[in-house]
Amino acid sequence: MRTLLGFGLGFLALWAALSPCIAIANDTDAITILQRQVADLTRALQDVQASQRGQIPALQAVGSDGVPGQRPKKADGLEWHVGGYAKFDAVFSSRSAGVGSIADDFIVNSAIPATSVGEKDQLKFQARESRLWFSGTKASENGIGFKVHLEGDFFGTRGLEQVNNPHQFRLRQAHGGLTNLLGGSSLLMGQSWTTFQNLAAFPQTTTLGVLPGQVFQRQAQVRLTVPINERFNAQVAVENPETTLFSAATGATVLIPDDDRLPDFIARVNLIEKWGTASIAALVRQLRCNASTGCGGSDKATDSGVSIAGRIYTIGQGNTRDNLRFQMQLGRGMGHYGSGGIFPAAVLNAAGNIDPVDSFAFTLGYQHWWNRVLNSALIYNYANASGLNTVAAATDDAQSLNANIMWWLTPRALRPRIHRCISTVRLRRFREPGSFHQFGAFQFLKRSSTLSAGES
Repeated sequence: MRTLLGFGLGFLALWAALSPCIAIANDTDAITILQRQVADLTRALQDVQASQRGQIPALQAVGSDGVPGQRPKKADGLEWHVGGYAKFDAVFSSRSAGVGSIADDFIVNSAIPATSVGEKDQLKFQARESRLWFSGTKASENGIGFKVHLEGDFFGTRGLEQVNNPHQFRLRQAHGGLTNLLGGSSLLMGQSWTTFQNLAAFPQTTTLGVLPGQVFQRQAQVRLTVPINERFNAQVAVENPETTLFSAATGATVLIPDDDRLPDFIARVNLIEKWGTASIAALVRQLRCNASTGCGGSDKATDSGVSIAGRIYTIGQGNTRDNLRFQMQLGRGMGHYGSGGIFPAAVLNAAGNIDPVDSFAFTLGYQHWWNRVLNSALIYNYANASGLNTVAAATDDAQSLNANIMWWLTPRALRPRIHRCISTVRLRRFREPGSFHQFGAFQFLKRSSTLSAGES
C-alpha cells in the first residue's frame, strides 16, 4: 500500500512539473487541482503509517458502533471516555418526608416519615440523578497500565425550587490505579464502591436510593485485586473508617465521635462462571469513642461482618437473560455498610460505653425479559437489628417490596440509549417501642444516555 501511494505521489509530482507544456492556457487551475490531490494522498499515506503503528488518527476516532465521538479517544497513548446520562424522575409519594427533604427524591430508609403532618400524596419532578463521568487508561512501555475515573451527579446542596433549581454537582467516585501488575493484579486508590459489596448483585431499581437489604456505600480506599485463575479472583482493601452511634440518652440521633484510628479491613473472593457470579466478603473494623466526644470514657470495640452476594442466570440468551440477584449480610457493628445506614454501628449506653448493634439483612430480586426491549423486576428487601431497645424512636426492622417495568426506546447497542420505566415501592419500618410506619411511592423515569461510552 505504501509503495503504491509513493508511486502515485511521484507520478503526480512529475505531471505537475510538465503541466505547463501540456496545457499552458489552464496552468493555474491545473496546478491548484494537482496540489490538492497531492495533499490528499499525503494525508492518506500518513494515516496508513499511523495505523501500522497501532495508532488512531485524532480526527478519525469513532465509536465501536461506528458513531463519531462515542469511541474511546486516543492521544499520545492515552485512551479516554467521556460519558453520562440525563434522567428525569416523576415521583408520587403517599407521604412527604418533609419540606426540602432529599427523601422525597429517592429512598432514604431512615427518613420514611413516621407521621404525615398534613403532608400527603406529594408529587415531585426532578433531574438531579443526571450524571457525568470521565475515565482514562494508558499503558506504559513495560506493560503496566494506569487508569483514572471521575464521576458525579447533582445530588449536592439542594437549590431553591422556586428559583431555577440550581442543584450543585457532587462527587460520586474519584479514583486512579495501576493494572497488569505482577500476575495480572491491579491496584485502586481513591473513592469507589466499597469492596464489601458486589455490584453484580444490585437489583434493577429505578431509584438512586438504598433499599433496606442492600450493602450500599462509596468511600475512600486502597484495594488490591489478584486473579487466582480464570474463575476466581481475590480482593483485599483498607477503607475509610466511620464510627456511628445512637445514644440511649438522646435517642435516634446519629452521633459521630470522629475518633477512628484504624481503617476498616475488607477481603472478598469472587467467582465468575457462565451461569453467573457469586462472592463472599468479610469485614473487620474498630469502633472508637473518646471521652472528649461524649463517651463516659475512652472505649473501643472490634467488630465484624460477612456478606454473600451474586447473580444467577436462568433462561434466555446474551444480555437479555432472566436472572436472580441476591445479597445477604450479617454481623456486629457494621453500621453504614448495611441498609443505607438505617442502623448505627453501636449504642452509647447510660454508662457512656459502646454496645455494638447486631444486624441481619437481605435482598432478593428477579429480573425477567419479555423481549429484547422490555423487562420487569420484582424485589424484596428485609433488614433487622437487635440491641436498640434502649434508644427511643430507633428503627430496628425495615422491609420493602418493589416492582418495576422498563422498556428501551432505542436498541441497547446503539447511542443514544433511551429507556423509560414505571416503578412502585412499598416500605415499612418498625420503631421502638413497638410502632410501625408505612410509605408508598410510584415513580416514572425517562433516561437518555446521550454521551455514554460505558455504564457505571
